Amino acid sequence: MRRWLREAALVPLVALLGAELVVMASAFASGVGPLRGSSYARWDSHNYISIARRGYYLEEEDGHVVGGNAAWFPGYPLLVRALASRRLTPAKAGRIISTLFALLLLASLWQAIRQGDGARAPALTLLLGAVFPGFIYEHAVFPLSMVTGLAVLSILLWSRGRRLAAGCAGAAAAFTYPPGCVVGAVLLLAALSDPGLSTRDRLLAVLKGPVLVGVGFLSVFVYQAPAIGWDGFWRMQMEYFENTPSTPLASFLRQIAPLFGSLRPESLPALQTLLVAVLMGASGVVYWRRRGSVAPVERQLALCAALFWVFPYLLGSGIAHYRSEALVVGIVPLLGRLPLAARALLLLVLAALGVGMCMLFFQEILV
Repeated sequence: MRRWLREAALVPLVALLGAELVVMASAFASGVGPLRGSSYARWDSHNYISIARRGYYLEEEDGHVVGGNAAWFPGYPLLVRALASRRLTPAKAGRIISTLFALLLLASLWQAIRQGDGARAPALTLLLGAVFPGFIYEHAVFPLSMVTGLAVLSILLWSRGRRLAAGCAGAAAAFTYPPGCVVGAVLLLAALSDPGLSTRDRLLAVLKGPVLVGVGFLSVFVYQAPAIGWDGFWRMQMEYFENTPSTPLASFLRQIAPLFGSLRPESLPALQTLLVAVLMGASGVVYWRRRGSVAPVERQLALCAALFWVFPYLLGSGIAHYRSEALVVGIVPLLGRLPLAARALLLLVLAALGVGMCMLFFQEILV
């Protein structure tokens, strides 16, 4: 038991505490109470809190949506509602939930790193995951750690043959955050490309995995329907946010445009976006060069990360990319194959960037 705790839980817990230290120190340096739940609630946080408190609603004028909370998925606020009490505010409940799922994410990543045939010093690799770009949102009142933790857990379970459990975790991810549905695509590809499955077993795998993830996604609209109708989510996206499909390259260039002007602290999100693109490229090179030794779980996590990365670029310019970039953490096991010195340098860069982004968050510059 002690050995299991040391190997499975100790390193992820230390990595989590390190990230928490960065977050709380940044809050203190920004003049914000690091122990107050409200310090970690920004912008979309209040929509999740409103769902937890009062459920879904839409505001309409002349048949046009002008407000409401229909654009946010119910998985996270339902947990906030369950945990909140007279002594525990929804913001504090959300902070606790996010931190616990951040631990789940790191524990699942740790297992994936050890399951692969990566380089030396796996603990150093996990630290990269703890301070991966956008990690502040995994510790704040947002569902980022929940959806990412469930997605990584789903793929890890699938790699171990626990397909029904993987489908359930993926369904929960899809019920929590719109990009969570990409887990279903990863599991579908894994089921269709597995040469060891018979036709019958392949069909069962598809039903247990990707189909179940799809059920989780559709359950969002079933849950919302009594309050805002089946199409409330889509109406708010189209009528209120006016989100329309966009060209990924054009979206990317808009995101990094501040780097080509006068540099200031507010340019950090653009720098993070460029860095994540570089890391995606680096993970692709590592995969190509080591493709003969890459474990299935590493390949599937990298594919999931790539889909998470592309997803917001397809939805228009109104997306906070620096927030959704936290979902790309699935490339970390592949980055673990970089030379030790390169990983150590990358850790310093990510930690420094993370401090800056945390401070921008606590100063209410980031949404």
